[in-house]
Amino acid sequence: MKNIEIIEYQDWMKSSVLKLFINQYNLDENQFENKFEKLYDDEFQKKRCIRIVALINKEIIGFQSYFYWPYKNGEIKYNSFQSGNSIVSKLYRGKGVFGLMLEKIDEIIMERKIDFLIGFPVKESIGSFRRKKWINNINLSWHVKPISYNPLIFYKKTKVKLKKDKLYFNFKMKNYIALENNQTFYNYRNKFSGEKLYFQYCEKNSKIEFCYKLLIRKKIIKELIIGSVEFDDFNKDIMNNAFEDFIKMIKKYKIANFISIAISNNTKIFDEIIKKQNFKSIKKKIYFIYKGNEKVNFNNILLFRSDIDTW
Repeated sequence: MKNIEIIEYQDWMKSSVLKLFINQYNLDENQFENKFEKLYDDEFQKKRCIRIVALINKEIIGFQSYFYWPYKNGEIKYNSFQSGNSIVSKLYRGKGVFGLMLEKIDEIIMERKIDFLIGFPVKESIGSFRRKKWINNINLSWHVKPISYNPLIFYKKTKVKLKKDKLYFNFKMKNYIALENNQTFYNYRNKFSGEKLYFQYCEKNSKIEFCYKLLIRKKIIKELIIGSVEFDDFNKDIMNNAFEDFIKMIKKYKIANFISIAISNNTKIFDEIIKKQNFKSIKKKIYFIYKGNEKVNFNNILLFRSDIDTW
C-alpha cells in the first residue's frame, strides 16, 4: 500500500488506538481505557511490551502488540513475548496491513535480542502468521471429565471456602520450558485477569499447585477449568495422587458439573494420568504459534490454558 508507515507506538497515539478498538467492537470507553492501561501502562510491562501501529497520513489504521511474557527452562530465563491485541480498521482490511505489522516485529527481534515470540491465534488468522514464518506444529488439546449430570448442583452453595491465594512461586518445572510464575508477574496479571482459585497438594517434599476458575454455562451448568498444574520435579505417581485429591474435593463439596483442562499436545507426561482419571479428549483445541531462536527446543514447552494472556 502507498503512503503506509509501520512504526512503534508512541504515547500521543493512545486516544486514536483506543478509538479504533472502541468503535470497531462497540466497547464501553471508560472500561476499555482502564483495561488498556492495566495491560500496557503497568510498571511491569510499560518499558518491555512492544506495540506496533500502521498509519496513513498520521491516521492510525492498525495496531499489533506483544506482551513481555517470561518463560524459563531450569536456570535459563528467556526474553520472550506473547502476541496480544490486534486490529485493522475495517476500511483497510484485506490490503496487507496486518502482514506488514507482522513483518515489523522481525526488525525488533534483532534489535532487542528477543529469544522467541508465542501466540494463541484464532483459526482464521493462522494463515497470516504462517506466511510470515511463524510455526504451528503444537496445539493445546482439551480433555473433559464429567462430575455430575445434574444441573441443579448449581443451586447448591459450596460448603467450603475455596482458596483464592497462590501459595507457591518459582516452581522449577524441571526439563520443561514453562511460564515463570514469579511474584511480580503474578501481581501484574492479577490486575486484569478474573478471579482465580488454587488447590495445593504436598507429598514426600513435593509440592503441586493447581490454578483453576469456575464458569457458569447455560445459566445452570458449572464448569471448572484447570488453568495450570505447577510442580518442581514431575513424578507420575505423586501427580496422579494430586489429581485424585483435587477431584475428590470437587465431588465432596459439589463445586462443578464437569472439569476441563487444556494441555499442549507435544508433551505426553499427563497422558496416563488424564486417562486414569477418566478425562475424555474432545476435538476442540487451542492453536499455538511461535517464532524465534532456532536454538530453543519447543518440543520441551509445556502449555496450559493459563499461558494465554486472557486467562
